[in-house]
Amino acid sequence: MRYIWETENLVKEFTLSGGLFKPKQIVHALQGVSLFQEEGETLGIVGESGCGKSTFGYTLMGLHQATSGSIYIDGYKIDPYKKRKAVQNVMQMVFQNPYASLNPRLKIHTILEEPLELDSQYTPRDRSIRVKEALEQVGLTVAHGERYAHELSGGQRQRIGIARALIMQPKSIILDEPISALDVSIQVQIMTLLEKLQALYGISYLFISHDLPMVRYISHRMAVMYLGAVMEVGSARDVCENPQHPYSKALVNMIGQLLPRAPLGEPLRGEPSSPLHPPKGCLFSARCPEAEGRCFDQRPPLKPWMDRYIACWHI
Repeated sequence: MRYIWETENLVKEFTLSGGLFKPKQIVHALQGVSLFQEEGETLGIVGESGCGKSTFGYTLMGLHQATSGSIYIDGYKIDPYKKRKAVQNVMQMVFQNPYASLNPRLKIHTILEEPLELDSQYTPRDRSIRVKEALEQVGLTVAHGERYAHELSGGQRQRIGIARALIMQPKSIILDEPISALDVSIQVQIMTLLEKLQALYGISYLFISHDLPMVRYISHRMAVMYLGAVMEVGSARDVCENPQHPYSKALVNMIGQLLPRAPLGEPLRGEPSSPLHPPKGCLFSARCPEAEGRCFDQRPPLKPWMDRYIACWHI
């Protein structure tokens, strides 16, 4: 099967300058992430802050260059140095802050036109028509295109962010915490809009969020990440209602009242290990109530278990 995108053992490391008399340090942001996305599905990624969710999205999109590993787009392995051009017609991204991601000096119409100017097949008239279509797709009008970002509400700005992603008619859109900066009532409107667009155009979403119930609501499959690695992958319903990895169980424990059938795990204890010095064995071993023996010495692979994949020696 050809996936829209697929990653194999994707690794991303950041080098921190140690300054005078101090050695450089390596931040292990992604530690061998292997995921894929099918057409028309929503893949959710959840985990605590700093687990690598956004870094994965940025690396997949080409905004960060991978340290090692492979990325395939439409079945073809892509050159990391030419990634942006290879990706832009297949994937687009909607960012967390709908205000900071829009140029305050440009009118919305100009912002939306910019990606089209890179494609010679669009004439100025074609670009105007496509901008109008994109605005209508997200429930806005041409009049909104004549405004600046500061003249729009938070919800309208996020709709513009979605319209900008839709402009190139991609197969997949990466949504990095797309509703966390919005009021609850506006969050519902944006989620409804995303569902409508997916139903109409068959768009796939990579939905990145720390909000487990929201990811459960919109996703077909879900990946649970911890310290830059995937702990569990499966259908969103199964992962939430019958989590198997101790970390997944702990996350469900935090919102157990919203998922009454879910088996609650042990509450999370302590703080995540530093990505500067990750554990030698299982990345979750320092906080896991079930850790013993080889959990501290050997890192478990992400292996199939029934209808999902789990990285745990006890499964």
